[in-house]
Amino acid sequence: MSISIALWLLAIVGLSSLVLFLGVRWIQKEWHKAAIITSLIIVLFFSYGDVFDFAEGIKIGQKTAQDFLVVYLLAIIVLVIVAGLLARKAKDCSKVSIILFVMSFFLVASSSLSIVACKIMSRLATPKEPTARSEIKIEANSERLPNIFYIVLDGYARQDILESVYGFDNSDFINKLKDNGFYVGDASHSNYAQTPFSFASTLNLGYLDEFSGLNTTNRDLLLPYLSDNKLFSFLVEAGYHKVVLPSGYEYTEALSSKQSIFVNNYRNEFINQIVKMTPVNYVYDSLAKHSRFVEERKRDAAYDDHRDRINYSFNKLGETKHYESPYFVMAHIVSPHPPFIFTPDGRMKDIKTGFTFGDGTHITQGSPDKVAEYKEDYIDQIQYINSRVLKAIDSIIAHAGGSNRSIVIVLQSDHGPGSELHWGGAERTNVRERMSILNAYYFSDKDYQQLYNTITPVNSFRVILNKYFGANYSLLEDSSYFSGWGTPFDFVDVTDKLK
Repeated sequence: MSISIALWLLAIVGLSSLVLFLGVRWIQKEWHKAAIITSLIIVLFFSYGDVFDFAEGIKIGQKTAQDFLVVYLLAIIVLVIVAGLLARKAKDCSKVSIILFVMSFFLVASSSLSIVACKIMSRLATPKEPTARSEIKIEANSERLPNIFYIVLDGYARQDILESVYGFDNSDFINKLKDNGFYVGDASHSNYAQTPFSFASTLNLGYLDEFSGLNTTNRDLLLPYLSDNKLFSFLVEAGYHKVVLPSGYEYTEALSSKQSIFVNNYRNEFINQIVKMTPVNYVYDSLAKHSRFVEERKRDAAYDDHRDRINYSFNKLGETKHYESPYFVMAHIVSPHPPFIFTPDGRMKDIKTGFTFGDGTHITQGSPDKVAEYKEDYIDQIQYINSRVLKAIDSIIAHAGGSNRSIVIVLQSDHGPGSELHWGGAERTNVRERMSILNAYYFSDKDYQQLYNTITPVNSFRVILNKYFGANYSLLEDSSYFSGWGTPFDFVDVTDKLK
């Protein structure tokens, strides 16, 4: 996020407050009373988010206090009573107006400036001590450590699956990767069938055996494994600057919460943070429930935001001049995974359904017509993603290196697509479609001796750490585990079915 955008927004908030004050002054005809009323309105407006969040923990029958408009009314009453008590003790309204003005100023200023401060500090921060113990000894000259790009294209199918299941020839894209010097593992599979598990496994260089068999649907148990993963700790300890581009997906957004040296943020984040402080979201959501027009505008905004975030991340991948070497850049592009928003040339599709990251039977319901529509839309989208990937790769290779700095690019998917995915279980799913993935690597020296055709993501960074950091990781057996949506930790070994 640009700091200039933040300052512009703060200026707009200040100007709006001034206009409000002058309007109330015109009605009240008295400066001090106008200041009191304006200050109360500002305090209520910008404290609403905190009040609303607090109300979430208050149970009223089967609902929470959030479900009742009286929450905001109670907040108004409390502040009015406080103001009244202050006024009774004060000799004149000027003291009350000054107190409330100071309260409103510090509320807005502290909340807004804290958001700006986070962005500034993320640029100025120095590497923190890793929370996970490093298991490697860095033997390479730090000045010669590679700049690393980890690009995950969510749900990107392997070439043979695209041809056999989707009837699409993706050889042109694969050949262009190879022409650029990539090694492509054209018999590679994912280790897990769902995104959070794939990332947690890959970034911790191992399988998630400790979670196997848990009788819960709470995927948040993986969050500590994501935010405090081994790979990031290793790289930060080695002096890397970590860049995590925005995904819009909560489990990979968690990757930017710790050890971030410079985190590129999507351009609307600051606006969203400001809006969350106010009742705007609540009013908007309430109107959407009762107005088809508002509901459609909300839906369109979600799709627009998703589209812009994807394009933003692709654009930022090539802007390496802003990063201080050595750096690790991660981009989780939630595409060609649904929602299917792009035409082959990148234009926005006209979508009439609500925004969702759902996949498989969550959107096809097993209907042959919807499965066919899924495949058609998927092919449209993957063609646009291909064009953006190739452009980003060209820019990275041209600009990310240096006289003493090599480049590593890992371009892979977390799992395959889901046109024939049934969340009820592996026996009803085309597991070859779901588990077969794009898995490509670029090393500046083109030395791919440690890579092999069937490599899976759990071994990706084991190879890289061995090659560039003098680590001595043994490679794990390449296995693949499927789990249903309602039983996410019930890992079913489907490795043999993929051969």
